[in-house]
Amino acid sequence: MKLSVKSPNGKIEVFDEVDNWTFATLHHQVIERFNLKCDFSLFFGNRQLSTDDTKLFESDMEFVSGDRLRMIINGNGLSSVDNASGNSSSKFSTTNGSSSSDVEKNKTVFEIVLDEMKQEGFEVVFFYTG
Repeated sequence: MKLSVKSPNGKIEVFDEVDNWTFATLHHQVIERFNLKCDFSLFFGNRQLSTDDTKLFESDMEFVSGDRLRMIINGNGLSSVDNASGNSSSKFSTTNGSSSSDVEKNKTVFEIVLDEMKQEGFEVVFFYTG
């Protein structure tokens, strides 16, 4: 099974063989793969993922292979729990696009999807039926 994570700057990372991963394992792998030094949250649709030791596929999230998670950067430093994995914050570099995280957090799902579609070249067309 695999899951992918999309960061606010559009970078997508695919995580393979996550069948036995916990939410905590995924959280630490995202920190390493995206080289993060800021706190973040992962979302599946409008649901925020926990960071506990529950296994991904034993949760009520109903993941299927290939699902994409969305990352929201919170802008705060990583918690001591995140740094306890043996990574010091000096090893991390800043993620591009994190400055827009406050705007991103306040958007509706519709607005986020609309923005992503615009970035992919889709045009907004309004129809009046009346």
